[in-house]
Amino acid sequence: MESRQAAGGEANMAQPVTIGGVEFMVQAHGWPQYTFLLVHPYGRIGITTSEQFPTYRVQPLSVALLGLGAAGAVDWFENAVRSFDPTAEFHVSRLDLCCDVQGWSPTPEVERLMVCRSRHSAHYFDENVLTGLTFGKRTTGGGVVGV
Repeated sequence: MESRQAAGGEANMAQPVTIGGVEFMVQAHGWPQYTFLLVHPYGRIGITTSEQFPTYRVQPLSVALLGLGAAGAVDWFENAVRSFDPTAEFHVSRLDLCCDVQGWSPTPEVERLMVCRSRHSAHYFDENVLTGLTFGKRTTGGGVVGV
């Protein structure tokens, strides 16, 4: 993997690597606290040798969660990681809510109906059509996004 990352760094582009019969792209850069970053359309796998962090960090994307289901996505990533480390253990550290609201056309007034602890929110519009809401201190790119 080091050679793929080094080659990617020289060319400033990701390099393919096959793991457990599945092709991932090794990014030329790591992920915060993770030396290696493997990317697949289903999500990311970070790998570190630091004893301060779990060896592997898995971040499934919504396409995996919606397409495979939560249990299926965990199985998919577990199989990928265990193909090169059979002793890897998996633990959930975070769970994000996802829901499909296709066909729902919220208005700015919907914010008062939202229940959350945050006192910060932002609205996003496209030609007077509400296209999104964020909640949290990092409302410009890191808060919880709705709509």
